[in-house]
Amino acid sequence: MEYIYINGNSSVAIVKDGAQVVQVFIDGIEHVFEEGDVQDKEQYASQVKRNKYKKFLNYQFENLLILSGAGSSKDAGGKLLTELWDLSVEKLTKERLDKLCELVHYNDKEEDGGYAKNLERLLTLASSAKEYVQDDTLDIANTITELQTLICGHCNLPLPEQSAQEMFLEKITKRKVTLPRVKIFNLNYDTLFEQAGHKKNFTIIDGFSLSFPRIFSGRNFDYDIVLRDLSRVKEEDNFIKRSFTFINYMGLSIGKDKKMV
Repeated sequence: MEYIYINGNSSVAIVKDGAQVVQVFIDGIEHVFEEGDVQDKEQYASQVKRNKYKKFLNYQFENLLILSGAGSSKDAGGKLLTELWDLSVEKLTKERLDKLCELVHYNDKEEDGGYAKNLERLLTLASSAKEYVQDDTLDIANTITELQTLICGHCNLPLPEQSAQEMFLEKITKRKVTLPRVKIFNLNYDTLFEQAGHKKNFTIIDGFSLSFPRIFSGRNFDYDIVLRDLSRVKEEDNFIKRSFTFINYMGLSIGKDKKMV
């Protein structure tokens, strides 16, 4: 059974026979299709999932936090950590990658005895070890650079037309402006959410200053933006619409025009 939606006791799950969906479970109960019903079961499950998301996102929660992982960019060409590992093997060869694991004491293993395909953890260990671990057969610093270049090459994704990120931002920001801003925590290497926000003219609070050069500081997350309208009758804050807080865990949004402090 494969779950395509879970929210508390509410869920949508499918059972496949090969590539074909043969059963659909709504909230733990199998949906009975009428005899002779030619409705596509996978399409039905997907529609129920969308309806549940729509209902959920229409609630006016005081605080709304979104955690974005690999699934949010997979359809746009994003890579899973396991896929990046396999690509690293192709680039470096298995022998060279195994040698790196050995030198930096990366000991995470799968049940079959092979290395766990967690390139992030391997690079973390390698970055710590490169200053004091020396080996005549492998340059750790150069190997790290090669892996980082590979990651950037495969995760520098263009925003698709009518992307899921654009539609998602439109939905989650339709809330009262007096409520706290929606916060998106992004674990991905790509910049699809940033691209979608710029394309749709959202104001993104990402921790960087609004002045040039853009400088990162945690205090920038505490700032808000209000609209100053001299024609207003009441002297009260008028928070701008179409704004969200974006926290990029990987920090890959730092470019040539941005720097850390």
